[in-house]
Amino acid sequence: MKEYGVTESWSRLYSINLGPDVKMKPSVVSKNGKMVLLKIDYDIDEELDHRLSWYDLKKKRLKEVEISGLAPQFTTTIFWDSLCLLDGDPIIVERQAAASSLSRALRRGKEDD
Repeated sequence: MKEYGVTESWSRLYSINLGPDVKMKPSVVSKNGKMVLLKIDYDIDEELDHRLSWYDLKKKRLKEVEISGLAPQFTTTIFWDSLCLLDGDPIIVERQAAASSLSRALRRGKEDD
């Protein structure tokens, strides 16, 4: 993304193609930015086989993640822990309004001088 919030400014950094019968969903990028964790669904004889694999962006290789006891069917969910409130939250809106009001009052006070 060259310009934040402008969809038209997005650019494709990587394209990963594992074949026509393979669907994948990126879950997370490694801390060093060199690998992507993918949830991969292989369609084998009309049965889906789900796997988690790290994809090395430079070497273009997969390394399967082995998790003992992982069910054959699973769902991945991205969770980002944060103390920041979302836009539109009443607390943020109230604080922004108070800050704007204070800023206007300060500007008026300087104009009176």
